[in-house]
Order: sequence, then C-alpha cells, then structure tokens
Amino acid sequence: MTETEALRILHVARDATPEQIRRAYLDLVKVWHPDRFQSDARLREKAQRTLQDINTAYTLLERGATVASTTPKDSPGPVASAPIDDTLWAGLHPHTLIAIGAGLALGVALALALIFRAAPAPEADLVTDSSASIAPTEPPSQPATPAAPRARATTEAARPDSGTEVGPRGPAGRGALTIRSGLALDAVVELSSDTSHRRRIYLRRGEQITLLDLVPGVYQLRFAAGTGWTGRWFNDTSVTVERIRPVTVAQSVPGVRVESVTLVFGDPSLRSTSLLLPD
Repeated sequence: MTETEALRILHVARDATPEQIRRAYLDLVKVWHPDRFQSDARLREKAQRTLQDINTAYTLLERGATVASTTPKDSPGPVASAPIDDTLWAGLHPHTLIAIGAGLALGVALALALIFRAAPAPEADLVTDSSASIAPTEPPSQPATPAAPRARATTEAARPDSGTEVGPRGPAGRGALTIRSGLALDAVVELSSDTSHRRRIYLRRGEQITLLDLVPGVYQLRFAAGTGWTGRWFNDTSVTVERIRPVTVAQSVPGVRVESVTLVFGDPSLRSTSLLLPD
C-alpha cells in the first residue's frame, strides 16, 4: 500500500497532522467495526476487509512513509546523489525519530543501572576506622525487646501425657475402659457416676488410653477440648460436650474385650453441656 492509497482510505489530506490522522482512523474504526454487522454475514466479511485496510493505512502513515514510495520508477529523483545515511534519516517520520531517541535513552539508562548494581559495595574498614568498630556495639542490645512474648510461656504449662489425672483422684477398682481421641484438640475427659464418684483424665489429640483401675459401674462421659493448658484447665476452651448414652464399665477379665469409646466432633451421640467446668 502506498501513502497516496493510505491517505485516500483514511480520507485525509497530505498535509494532515498526526492528530487529524488519528481521529480519522478512530472514526472509521467505529463505522466499519465487524460487530456492527452481526446479523449480515456478507456485510460483516466486508467490514473485516475494510477494517484491515484501515489498520494498514493508519500504520503506514503513523510510521511516516514518504511520498517517494509513490514516484514512478522511471521518474528522475535526487536520491542517487544523496548519501545513503542522509536519505535514511530524512525519510523517517518525526514520531519514528522520537521513538528511536527514547529507545536509545532507555537502553543507556538500563546499562548504567546494571553497571551500578553489579559494582560491589565498599567494605567497611574495621581495622583502621575505630568509629566503625564501635557503632555496631549498640544494636545487639535491641533484639532483647522482641523476647517479651516468652513471658507467656510462664502462664502456659506443658501438655500432660495422655492418662494424667486432672484434679483429685477418686477410688480405684478393677474396671477397664478404652478411650480413643479423634479430635484435633487436646481434651479433659470426665467420667462421673451416680455415687458421686468422678475421674478426670487428660487425653492428647489423636491418642488413646486404656484405664484399668476404674470402679465398675455406669458412668456419664463428658469432655472439654481446647488449647493453652495452664496446669489446671484450658486457657481457651473450644467445646464442652457429653455422651447421650452412659458408658458401662465392667470388671476387667482376661480374654474379654474391653469396652471402648471414640471421641469425634460431629458424633450424633454427643450433645453440648455446661456441666463440665474447672475445679
């Protein structure tokens, strides 16, 4: 496509400014956009071809094509006597020259940035400069302040082992019961009987215990799960529930299977309770 054809397609004069060419291009794009002809396939195809010519014409004029490209081959021209370098730069559009200049400036800036970034930082002279050796002595005392959160460790006791008695220990017997934890938190399990006999045992998450010294009988099973053990109870109790059906603890007999209970959140046999509180 020649410059003359590009001017004709965009309907602009040869002396049109870049802003006038841009506005003409945008107006024609709105007119010939294919989306305006969704219902007519023939017109849509024609709009696509026309829009392609409009884009080509605008690209050619934006890059600054010269009128010399439209001159017949047999017509004389002064280009033969001009140096090749002068012809090249003279034929460039002002916008192109600005873009080339900006690109060169950007390249120089990037090169300088890489050079300064790669340059090693000067090392401090710790032998001859006495002030450099004295200055770092003050900052090491500052990290002592972030150690304040450690004071919380004094209020949070170590987690007891599973099976540890919590509170007073009740009378012992020969009954047996296995308790498995399917919980994501540690728990305190309480077994209380109608005779006011009560045992509270610590159970770590995911572990199980088998109690072999319970007094045989019927027990109500409750448990509280939480975090932050203080040595007496959880600092943050997430849930307190009880088993709807009582647990029967029978006397341990060799060869007889021991009764077992599994603690799992969401078990329909569990319900919330407010009866389990720290002593």
